[in-house]
Amino acid sequence: MKNINKKQTGFTLIELLVVISIMGLLFLMAVPNYRQQQRRNEVKNAAKELRSLLWEAQSRALAPSSANTTEYKIILPNAGTCGQTINLSEIHNDSTTQTLKTVILKSNVCIKNIKADGLDTSATITYLVGDNRTSGLVRFYNNNGTELAKNSIDIQVYSTTEGLNYTYNVNINKAANSISLSLATIP
Repeated sequence: MKNINKKQTGFTLIELLVVISIMGLLFLMAVPNYRQQQRRNEVKNAAKELRSLLWEAQSRALAPSSANTTEYKIILPNAGTCGQTINLSEIHNDSTTQTLKTVILKSNVCIKNIKADGLDTSATITYLVGDNRTSGLVRFYNNNGTELAKNSIDIQVYSTTEGLNYTYNVNINKAANSISLSLATIP
């Protein structure tokens, strides 16, 4: 004779389907947030790479790799351009140029504005190489090669992704000899 009082353990098919359905709904809610976080990180990483490129230019100007080096130059793309390449170049006495490092912005990451004390412009940033007084000094130039008599510039990096309103500022301050990064816009 069989024992009828034996307890069965485990889950019924209905219980398993309910748990799987709930997990599926949670997953569907998490995916858009994950994608948005990825896009935010793309913008933040681009701003960090730009700041790193500026730091490297400043460091190299303080300790140049060659006696023939006169300056280190970074030419920023025009405001509103996306997916651009930004190069750190070493300029020599004989006017030859050598590209040392390149930052490639993703297609949805753009330079929004380049502001020099309120003046929107594109810019070339130059770190001078020289004696103890001039090495590492920064100069700002516009597209025409005219030096901007400004103490600082803000480079705004943002994403063209719809619904993503994150902008990071990379600030170069001549007087304080500093390069900083800050979150400018939060949705």
